[in-house]
Order: sequence, then structure tokens, then C-alpha cells
Amino acid sequence: MFLCIPIGMFFLKIMDTKEKILLVAFSLFLRKNYNDVSVNEIVDEAGFSKGAFYHHFKSKEQLFTEVIDRFLFFNESKDKYKDIPKDSLKDFFINIIAKGNIL
Repeated sequence: MFLCIPIGMFFLKIMDTKEKILLVAFSLFLRKNYNDVSVNEIVDEAGFSKGAFYHHFKSKEQLFTEVIDRFLFFNESKDKYKDIPKDSLKDFFINIIAKGNIL
């Protein structure tokens, strides 16, 4: 979610904490293996504390699942892919395609 603040004739979009963490995590998960991305790295790159992270997500796995929901499956049923390994987004997609779980 974004907060839009009018400044003259323009609007400044301010991203909320959860949204920014999701975007940063998505970027990191695209570049690195799931196990190689740490919560510290996510919060450092997002510019937030671990407390802010854990306010919105109970674990890195929950964050990964929300990243998939938000950016890849647009809130489809999580049950469809809960048993697929989460080593990397690339491997995740390969497993989904192999199992025929295409939307």
C-alpha cells in the first residue's frame, strides 16, 4: 500500500514498511537462493529494523510465501504449492511447471 501526499501539483508516493520489505525480498530472492538471503540482509537493504520485519512477518518462510503470493500468483491458493521446495524462485517455478500447477 502507498500513501500519497500532495505536493503542489504532484503526489509523493510513500511506500509502507511491509510493502517495502516485500519488494526488497522479491528482488533478493530473484538474485539469490532462498537460503542465501538472510533477514538481516532484507532489513538492511530495506532500511528497517528486525523488529519492523517481525511486526509484519513471523518468519522468512512466511515472507517468501507472501512474496510468491503478491508478485507471482496474485493471492492464489497457497495450498497449491505449499509442498514445493523453496530453494530459489527459479527452482520453485521449475517444480511448479513439472507438477503441472500452472495457473
